[in-house]
Amino acid sequence: MVIDLRGPEEDRGMDEKTTAEALGLAYHSIPVANRDALNWETAQQVHALLENATGTALVHCRSGNRVGAVFALDAAKSQGASLEEALEIGRAHGMTSLEEHIRPLLEAGTPP
Repeated sequence: MVIDLRGPEEDRGMDEKTTAEALGLAYHSIPVANRDALNWETAQQVHALLENATGTALVHCRSGNRVGAVFALDAAKSQGASLEEALEIGRAHGMTSLEEHIRPLLEAGTPP
């Protein structure tokens, strides 16, 4: 499975969906085109896809920054990770500059 977090305007250099499907991989696009799209709902969408995956999954964006941010939110929501644990998970998955956006969401607490 491939989960692409890039926005529709971002150049992929190829038709990623067609290529993935030709290789027998499911392709899912969850566009995170700006910081506002990095939220609990996006994290839940990614979590649901991963939870239902039947094999290996690749979650990607351009740099990994968005992937790490989504994983930080998911860690707090689905695993009950503390603020620092969630941020560390995010960093381990590529989060860098988006930490300043994700931290207040984590500090506010996970939604029900």
